[in-house]
Amino acid sequence: MKYIQVDIEIESPEMNNGIIISELSDLGYDGFWESPGGLIAFIPADRFDNKLFRAAIGNYDFLKGFKVSELPDVNWNAVWESNFHPINVEEECLIRAPFHPEDPAYRYEVIIDPQMSFGT
Repeated sequence: MKYIQVDIEIESPEMNNGIIISELSDLGYDGFWESPGGLIAFIPADRFDNKLFRAAIGNYDFLKGFKVSELPDVNWNAVWESNFHPINVEEECLIRAPFHPEDPAYRYEVIIDPQMSFGT
């Protein structure tokens, strides 16, 4: 699924990010990342409406500007999995996900299928 990323420059983001998050959540934005200069918001590309976006944030004088860009279509689960590493417990036990290879050097293996509901 393709996503739109909106980088929003906000004056005093520690005080004002919550207001913009609330406004954009009502429009279907489903991901936010607070940055030192403001906020980065994400929405599926097929739900992005530039006019609705501008209407939602246009009346706030603490906004300095924004940039809209389309993100490449990425398998975010694969990216997440690539950052999830097996855990070695005293060279005896390997705790790993099913997508990691088996390792016969360990006496025991614990296989956990990490998913968003389970957490990391």
